[in-house]
Amino acid sequence: MSGRRSHPRIAVVPATQGNFRLLHEVVVQQIEAGEVVAISREPGVAGEVLAIEMAIGPHAERLQCRVIDSRPCIVGGHLKHRLRLLALPRRSADVTAPRGAEE
Repeated sequence: MSGRRSHPRIAVVPATQGNFRLLHEVVVQQIEAGEVVAISREPGVAGEVLAIEMAIGPHAERLQCRVIDSRPCIVGGHLKHRLRLLALPRRSADVTAPRGAEE
């Protein structure tokens, strides 16, 4: 800033769109009848859609889920969150290449 009052001090830029992706580790406790129960350090938001990647043999499988419920719980003396998730229908692209394989 040059110090003159007549000089521009801010620039307004057009809005942009994008995706924001955070990775968190969870412990999957149960997968049964299309419902997944996982323990996370972060709370979930009801209705939020998320993906869980699990190592199944040599492949990594991605499971799309919608958060049904998120409740605090104590695990090993630490505050965690018990997430109830509804598994969404699978797509053929949900199974990825073997772990360690390069494209």
